[in-house]
Amino acid sequence: MADRGKPDSREVGERIKRRRAELGMKRRELAEAAGISYPYISQLETGSRDASLPTQIAIARALDVSLDALFAPEDLPGSSPSSTTAPPVSGSPNHPGAAPPATTPSPFPSTTSILDMVVEAATQQIERLPTSMRVDALNKIQLRVMRSLAPSSRIIEHLGPDEVFVFGSNARGIHDGGAARQAFEKFGAEWGNGHGRQGASYAIDTMSGFPTLTAEVKTFLNYARRNPRLRFLLTPIGTGIAGYRADQIAPLFANRPDNVFLPPEFTALLDNKI
Repeated sequence: MADRGKPDSREVGERIKRRRAELGMKRRELAEAAGISYPYISQLETGSRDASLPTQIAIARALDVSLDALFAPEDLPGSSPSSTTAPPVSGSPNHPGAAPPATTPSPFPSTTSILDMVVEAATQQIERLPTSMRVDALNKIQLRVMRSLAPSSRIIEHLGPDEVFVFGSNARGIHDGGAARQAFEKFGAEWGNGHGRQGASYAIDTMSGFPTLTAEVKTFLNYARRNPRLRFLLTPIGTGIAGYRADQIAPLFANRPDNVFLPPEFTALLDNKI
């Protein structure tokens, strides 16, 4: 008899397939988005294996649904109407005066218990490392979490009248990818111009070496100070195709004026002095 606290593997597979189809996502695309192998996804969708908790979390995140939507059992007490009509209960509108029936607690993990399990799993892995490496591991986890929370430049569809989109470019102004393409398509960046204010955007050359990048950041910060009524929304410049780390770029903005707004991964580094 199946465990009532766990859905049938085939049912889980069907749920994953249905959600993937709703999103128009291919199986290989789901595997890449969740960071797991294609054969693993195939086995899950055919019901031939179960997913571990970290894998469940990764799949739910890739499919943009809750864990319960994919992995909670459907036959929980009270989760669906009974095929047999229940007799009237005293305390209902037709039978006032008695207490309502007790509810049956859910047998699958709550959000809090899932959080506890994830933290416990991460702690166990970190404790297996040599003592000298544990702080570095914690710092890397913090940065990865901050990056996952950072609003991507891709979701900035509109700017306020006094807002400027700040992006990384190249000296030739070939705005053919990432935030640069976003700036070109939406915020007035000029093709062939890799420096300075352009429409509602501001280009910083990140591809001509670190000394040039540093100088361009100084020029930008001076421009921001001269224009205190503008709000400059900085993307994580230099950390994409340019190949720099966030901890190399963030310190360049340590003395920024108040009207320059950094991406969370830069702010985390500066606030915590990592």
